[in-house]
Amino acid sequence: MANSLVEDKIIAHTALAEAEIACGRADSVISELEELILEHPYHEALWRQLIAAYYVSERQSDALDAYRRLKTSLAEDLGVDPGPKVRTLYEQVLRQQALDTRVVVQAAAGDIIRALEHSPGMTDRSPRAAIRDAAGHRSPLGRLPLRIGRSKSNDMVLPDGKVSPYHAVIVNTGESFMITDLRSVNGVYVRGRRIATTATLNDGDHIRIGDHELTFEVIPHESGR
Repeated sequence: MANSLVEDKIIAHTALAEAEIACGRADSVISELEELILEHPYHEALWRQLIAAYYVSERQSDALDAYRRLKTSLAEDLGVDPGPKVRTLYEQVLRQQALDTRVVVQAAAGDIIRALEHSPGMTDRSPRAAIRDAAGHRSPLGRLPLRIGRSKSNDMVLPDGKVSPYHAVIVNTGESFMITDLRSVNGVYVRGRRIATTATLNDGDHIRIGDHELTFEVIPHESGR
């Protein structure tokens, strides 16, 4: 259970950082990324998000310092150098090159999520579920998070002006499913109430995002498995 909660925290913060950086609010996630890195000091994809956040916030010296901190930690503690992806990002920052932040943070988020995909906390008996829209279409929920928003880079795209580009994410903790509001403008409503940040979903829960009504459905495991 503890491992699942840690994975849930990493995925939720990763999705939040991706959304905020892509929407031009990188400075709002820097402190959260720094705190997460204190807990996971060798997680290079988290460092890539942090470096990108510093750089697009016009804090080049802090971005370069973040890379140096990572390099020192890896060298002194593990005897290795940073990987090619973070080194490439460092060179771009050092040369003050234009950075496609959306590509950088999406790649970092993808690496983090894939690293957790086969986590020991996620077993064959982990809960399975789906999100059903008003038309009856179902989006399955598995080990990977389901990102919801107006941007086409989301897993569930809701073309609605009341929906933020990166609005919410649903995460499988291994014990249950949780929905997190990614600091959207109009909020996430579960069971008719706007959630503060995160809410655990129960079978049959109604979710409203913008003008879209969604239903959370638990899929029972087949008997004999």
